[in-house]
Amino acid sequence: MLTKLKRLPAARFENLIYDLLTVMGLENAVWRTPGRDGGRDIQGLYFVTDLSGYRHPQKWYIECKRYATAVDWPTVREKLSYAESHAADFLLLVTTSTASPQATDEINRWNRLNKRPKVRFWSGHDLVPILDHLPAIQVKYGLSENPSDAMAVSLLPLSEMTLKFVQAAYGEAVFRGSASPALEAAAAMADLSTRRMEQIEEFGSWIREETRRTDIYSWADCDSGADVRSIDRYCLRSLLCAFRSMVKSTRVELSARPDGILLRADGKRLLGEVQRKELLTIAQWGNCELLLENEGVAVIVRTTDEA
Repeated sequence: MLTKLKRLPAARFENLIYDLLTVMGLENAVWRTPGRDGGRDIQGLYFVTDLSGYRHPQKWYIECKRYATAVDWPTVREKLSYAESHAADFLLLVTTSTASPQATDEINRWNRLNKRPKVRFWSGHDLVPILDHLPAIQVKYGLSENPSDAMAVSLLPLSEMTLKFVQAAYGEAVFRGSASPALEAAAAMADLSTRRMEQIEEFGSWIREETRRTDIYSWADCDSGADVRSIDRYCLRSLLCAFRSMVKSTRVELSARPDGILLRADGKRLLGEVQRKELLTIAQWGNCELLLENEGVAVIVRTTDEA
């Protein structure tokens, strides 16, 4: 990762540090792009809460140096003088390299004398373990060794936010009486995803939740002999809504079969290959098999070790 950091263009390296610092809590952060002010690259406030509960700001100036060689004391002193004249509380120097022995000695002496601003220093070897815990930044700047894995983790907060907005949009549409089949399907899958994440966080895995007759939508005609209880409620609702939306149907019929249930619809479209795969993806999160037959889609629950 350090090698990749050193290869970043200077402006991109500064943007990375900006993102890193804001994630770590720097507020009102400003990137001082070239031409605006040569005294520091980034500035912002970091708030500290004391024992009384009072939250007071610290003024931080940050200087980014994408160097191959050690940062010398004259360079540090120049930035320190600027930060001192502008009443900064802390000067943070961030580099892909290290501080020279003289710079390290002088920084330590400055801090021992309790002068302001206090000086903090991040070398390239300090940056790597910090970035190890921030997959989103790794992916954004091309630093990850496993981009696909890091991307999945980094997109989780955005995915959770998307799910919340989908559920809110569906609630508003239902209130207005204008929920479309596509929006209803999106809301059902948002419920499925949200519930799975909650269960995995709480139990380490997901568990089946029995479908009740009241979980079946008003536009779904459920045969009295159809055993829907054995199917996870969130999975079945997602399958129903997605199937209805995909085939452009008004209603869906659920009928009994020996090993599960059969979904049939008078849709205007046939399921395409991509849509079949999407239904299979939903089914996997309910431990179901799907059989695509001429008359519809069979949903079969695979046996599990559940008590």
